[in-house]
Amino acid sequence: MSGTPGHAQYTRNMVTGASTSDVAIVLVDARHGVLDQTRRHALIASMVGAQAIVLAVNKMDLVDWNEARFHEISAEVQAFVDALPDPVPVTPIPISALLGDNVVDRSTNTPWFDGAPLLEFLEAFEIRPHGDVGARVHVQRVIRPQGGDHADFRGQAGVVTGGWLRTGDEVTVLPSGLTSTIRALYRWGDEVHEAGPGHAVVVQLDANVDVARGDVLVADTVIDPLVGDDVVVDVCWMVDRPVAAGSRWWFQHGTRQGHATVLEVQYRLDPTSLERHHADELVLNDLGRLRLQLSEQVVADQYHVLPEGGRMILIDPADNSTAAAAMVQTVVAHA
Repeated sequence: MSGTPGHAQYTRNMVTGASTSDVAIVLVDARHGVLDQTRRHALIASMVGAQAIVLAVNKMDLVDWNEARFHEISAEVQAFVDALPDPVPVTPIPISALLGDNVVDRSTNTPWFDGAPLLEFLEAFEIRPHGDVGARVHVQRVIRPQGGDHADFRGQAGVVTGGWLRTGDEVTVLPSGLTSTIRALYRWGDEVHEAGPGHAVVVQLDANVDVARGDVLVADTVIDPLVGDDVVVDVCWMVDRPVAAGSRWWFQHGTRQGHATVLEVQYRLDPTSLERHHADELVLNDLGRLRLQLSEQVVADQYHVLPEGGRMILIDPADNSTAAAAMVQTVVAHA
């Protein structure tokens, strides 16, 4: 669990905190109602893939536990979230953090509220796995002992995402397109017959095909991954140095690294009105969309389909700081 401040200058903190969260708790002061930061946090939670938003309407004791005020705030936030490109469920809960009402136990001050208190909701929330798009393994290391009893062994180490790998499955190595069959799978030194999402695995292939760090093993494909070097990404800009067309950065996607040149700033997104504005550059804490030319082909998934395959960062080559959190939207196909 992570907490982030609400001010606009901390937008990058919100993106960082929410990027690994399944549920976002958006806190609203019942006296002040829905503010720009409320909308900004709801938008970011949706952008980075939170599965639900808990709208914690706080300080209800200071508005005399007014039911109408609670429903007014809830309806305004719900309408905003419904208008987002990727809306998520919203669960409003009236609370008083100072007094503990509806935080751990149900409050007698809200007989009109029949939902669960905050902690009970979080403990009961069931995380939905992402749809089975087919297994992907971003190769972290090629293992070749170079001697001893296993001198001829060659295995590809990585973490499985998107689906399941099984002995005997046909595997495509991307971006090269070479194919082979899984001879064996190993986890923690023991041979296994299958490996699923989140499992660290070593894959031994039948054919001695060329595989290197940064390649992706793909099997049992339901949704084809995106392959290319011309990529459109949504970003939160995280450094003082602006990004503009022609600027150059490093990128990292999975285990693949290289140069990224900005071809175009497509727009800056207003996080409160959701309007897309023409912009020549993005500055610190801006949200927007970029088109990038990469020095290396990537094997990606659309972020909303498989976040693990859609995450990318841009790195400032001057000091190696993270310049942007990026979410892959598409890879531009060229004739």
